[in-house]
Amino acid sequence: MKNAFMGFIGLLLLSGLCQAAEKKELKNETEKINYSVGYQIGGDFKSQGVELDPDALVQGIQDALKKNKPLLSQELMNATLVDLKKKIVADQQSAAKITAEENRKASAAFLTENAKQKGVTVLPSGVQYKVLKEGSGKKPTLKDDVKIHYRITKIDGKEIGNTYVGGKPRTSPVAKAMPGLQEVLLLMKEGSKWQIFLPTATASGGREP
Repeated sequence: MKNAFMGFIGLLLLSGLCQAAEKKELKNETEKINYSVGYQIGGDFKSQGVELDPDALVQGIQDALKKNKPLLSQELMNATLVDLKKKIVADQQSAAKITAEENRKASAAFLTENAKQKGVTVLPSGVQYKVLKEGSGKKPTLKDDVKIHYRITKIDGKEIGNTYVGGKPRTSPVAKAMPGLQEVLLLMKEGSKWQIFLPTATASGGREP
């Protein structure tokens, strides 16, 4: 089983971390490679919330290196690693749901307050916008491509997209734009500059970014 095999490769490489932990200096390429791989694996286990038993870990490494008879059958080891993977995935999904709910509440609170700001228009879908500059051109249709400049941020101010950095606007079919953006594009005249506030459902099709 590929996943189980890769899991054991990771544990064997972790032996480099066991040896390097007491060293103050990594003298050669082999030590650097083992330390780097061990550090990465250790970080992965930590972030995934996997509990480690150092004695059992070292025993497994030694048995593999010395080709001793394993304490568990290959089938049981494979099953154990499969169960571990399932647990990690389940934990990640649970954490993602909690984060999504927290984001939803924060987004709702932000939009509620933002709707009270002067010049902000709220559409039936919940999308909000503020006209910074009204253009004089035509409004696009679903059959058109539009050339747009944008700067995208989350409600915490973190920037996740900016066409101004490269100096080139993006050309995109209106029909393929995310729901909230598509709704606003159909209202904008060519040459307009709007500030747009998108609820999560209209910004990602119901999925948390």
